[in-house]
Amino acid sequence: MELNASHVITKDDLIKIQHQISETIRPYWQAHLPQNFGSPEHGKLKADQWRTAIEFDIPVSLIQLLANSKYSLEEPNYTRLRKVVEHTLDLAMAISWGLSRRTSRHHAERYAFYMHRYLRGIQVLFPDYDLKPNHHYALHIPDILILFGPLHGTWAFALERLIGRLQGLNTNGKIGEMEITVMKSFCRRANLKRFI
Repeated sequence: MELNASHVITKDDLIKIQHQISETIRPYWQAHLPQNFGSPEHGKLKADQWRTAIEFDIPVSLIQLLANSKYSLEEPNYTRLRKVVEHTLDLAMAISWGLSRRTSRHHAERYAFYMHRYLRGIQVLFPDYDLKPNHHYALHIPDILILFGPLHGTWAFALERLIGRLQGLNTNGKIGEMEITVMKSFCRRANLKRFI
């Protein structure tokens, strides 16, 4: 199968990656990804699972896939897969610099360097893909690192969990009513807490 802008890896490659992820011995602080990661039946990953996947599992698996590749060094498929590995490593490095528990101007500069390279890589590897607002937001993270310190202090984990729960609620097609109920309940609780 020829790898192109719409195919980064083949189905066989995905099965190999899933097996490698399940067999990988990882640092104790790295959470395990689901064994069926990447398949439709798994569903969406949570933010922390994506971080683990990009920082550790996917780069390791792609490097192993490239090293054990059946393609010769001159084949376009090998060149494309190597570029995908380099591209993934750029994102992993950006995340590593951006999510460090300490920060400095140097951290912000390294993050910006790798994030710019990652975004340029998207345009080269996937020319038909339109960048999203989150890609633009990612370019402002160096300023946030310098002005406000490490990102873990600005995470909204509780709000993300709340949003996840709200997305799972059945609205019976009555859009807007649930939001008003939630807002009224929130305000009532805030007013009550003021008196307690």
